[in-house]
Amino acid sequence: MTAAVGTQPMPQARRRKVPTVLQFEAVECGAACLAMILARQGRFVPVELLRSLCGVTRDGAKASNILKAARSFGLEARGFRKEPGELGTLTMPVILHWNFEHFVVLEGIRGRRCWINDPATGRRVIGTDELDRAFTGVVLTFARTEAFRPGGKAAGAAAMLWRRLAAASGALTLIALLAVCLVATGLVLPAAIRVFVDGILVAGQSHWLPVVIGGLAVTALVRAGLILVEQSLLVRLNTRIAVSGAGRLVWHLLRLPIAFFMQRHAAEIADRINTNDETARLLSTEVSQTVLKLVEVLLYGLVLVVMAPVAGLAVWAMAIPNLLVLWLFSDRLRRTAETLRLRESRLVAHTAGIIQNIETIRASGREAAAFRKWAGLHAQVSNHLRRNAIEEAVFGALPVLLRGLSGAGVVALGGWSVLEGRFTLGDFLAFQTLSASFLAPLGAFLALGPDLANVRTGLMRAEDAMRYPVPPEPDTDSISGPAAGGLAVSGLSFGYSPLDPPLVEGIDLTVTPGASVALVGLSGSGKSTLGRLICGLLEPRGGDILLDGRALRSVPKLERANQIAYVDQEIFLFEGTVRDNLTLWLSSAPDADLLRALDDAALLDDILARPGGLSAPVAEGGANFSGGQRQRLEIARALVSDPAVIVLDEATAALDPEVEAQVVDRLSRRGITQVVIAHRLSTIRDAGEIIVLERGRIVERGTHDGLLARGGAYTALVGAT
Repeated sequence: MTAAVGTQPMPQARRRKVPTVLQFEAVECGAACLAMILARQGRFVPVELLRSLCGVTRDGAKASNILKAARSFGLEARGFRKEPGELGTLTMPVILHWNFEHFVVLEGIRGRRCWINDPATGRRVIGTDELDRAFTGVVLTFARTEAFRPGGKAAGAAAMLWRRLAAASGALTLIALLAVCLVATGLVLPAAIRVFVDGILVAGQSHWLPVVIGGLAVTALVRAGLILVEQSLLVRLNTRIAVSGAGRLVWHLLRLPIAFFMQRHAAEIADRINTNDETARLLSTEVSQTVLKLVEVLLYGLVLVVMAPVAGLAVWAMAIPNLLVLWLFSDRLRRTAETLRLRESRLVAHTAGIIQNIETIRASGREAAAFRKWAGLHAQVSNHLRRNAIEEAVFGALPVLLRGLSGAGVVALGGWSVLEGRFTLGDFLAFQTLSASFLAPLGAFLALGPDLANVRTGLMRAEDAMRYPVPPEPDTDSISGPAAGGLAVSGLSFGYSPLDPPLVEGIDLTVTPGASVALVGLSGSGKSTLGRLICGLLEPRGGDILLDGRALRSVPKLERANQIAYVDQEIFLFEGTVRDNLTLWLSSAPDADLLRALDDAALLDDILARPGGLSAPVAEGGANFSGGQRQRLEIARALVSDPAVIVLDEATAALDPEVEAQVVDRLSRRGITQVVIAHRLSTIRDAGEIIVLERGRIVERGTHDGLLARGGAYTALVGAT
């Protein structure tokens, strides 16, 4: 934009704050910004839902889709192209397109200062010069209409925390009871001090000395036992929360539709799982410590007020600055923790991407570029860690300062009470000890602020995935016998975003049991998408898919997986044995089925020639197998369950024509229905029907010879191969 804006004040725009909603992935910025706008108007919508409504993909969201999503909630949403100097004429808040790759919310403008709520970093104040550099000129405005309806609830950490701790409520109750016992034993010391000073030193009642010493010794033993029990409970609590939390998250992820994973990076999803154990540790230690400290503060504070009402209330008043500090810093600590976690997640995802694509990077000579990108992300994390450490150091020093000032106040208050005759010397020392017992857990509670912020961040990341709905399972009573393999597709359409045109539309095809059909077309024509739809990996937007006359959506997931197999060119082999890789740890699969599957994949002789046969080792990624052998292992894995239908998506691309012909022939002798997606002519020419796709639609269909005779799209494809 123009450079002149940074040198002079912009037109004023009254600031209207929006609740901060941070993105968990870079592509969510548009959805997160819309969540802030809606929350400002009183409508709280999870970012996960807005991802779908905004049509977020791995490439992000279009501004036009953000406007459409906003209108669906009853907002008047409009897009403009503006110069930076014109933004002050708009009613805040608005969404700005930022650096050609991001969206932020502009809350207001005053002088040369602009308030930005960035879903990547949180709220910040920038100068008009930075606005001029980053603003691309695209701005989205929003206003209520009569159709708008407030609703929903803000995502609070309390509800998420309770869901995690509900299973351990008994342990937490016991921890609270232990805190009461610890407070009770903690009262022995001030009582002993009072007796020692007033009774023994002042009044000369020396016969109390053995009682005081014995009482303190017994109290020390009891407190040691209570602390040991408390620590044992915390260890058990940590294990229970970690196991149950990780189990819930991974089980939920495994049941989510494929679309969830296709729109997210695998490393980022894995990072959410990995943070679960750290969150569990924080929950079992910091949150439990919070319960302990709160109980101690309340009970010691109550004893202080009962012992000396005026002085006790004065000590409570000294605690107010501690609570104010926690309240003032908690939001900043939360935003810092969330932003740091986001940047760390990006770094992990990028590092994993480099490792996964190292061959491509080396072959293209892009090592330096990959390193620069990684170094930039690493520098962001390091800088944020440094700022975070400084903030935590400041926050950690404040309790020490406040506790010292409060201690000085207690000494002054107690000394004044002694001089006024309200306290004896023993009362003064006992009161000072009790006050220290009251202020110490309060300071420790305050010091937990950064860790509590990390707990909230970890919970938010896990709950973001947990909010994604699991597709309902059909009634398992509808399970039938083995399928024959007949397929019927009618009026099928599909698209990832409900706001964009469908990627596949108007598909009709019928495949008789044991027959084969080939799907061909240029890249991006919808072949693989149609293959995934037939397998049930994707949910169609419209139309029907029938397996032997039964709607595919009514077939239970396990039955569908056993009856329809899917093999693509993305090979997944892990470190283990051949048997493990064929069965995916299903120990009940008989060896006879494994050997038959290997034979039909034309791989049996190769496996039996290896030491151990089915127990032969497989390296990570199948590195000790050739490319063709790896593909045939994938095909054999699909055949272990004896499916009625198999979808081969470029699954024989690494095989030479002779081996490929063997595999195709053996599949045909099995009587299995084949849906073949391929570019190679030898793979498709013998199919019973060839379907030509263009832009998600069928443009031609027929046999190889018949389509060649037409001289249409198929002929052009054959000529291009």
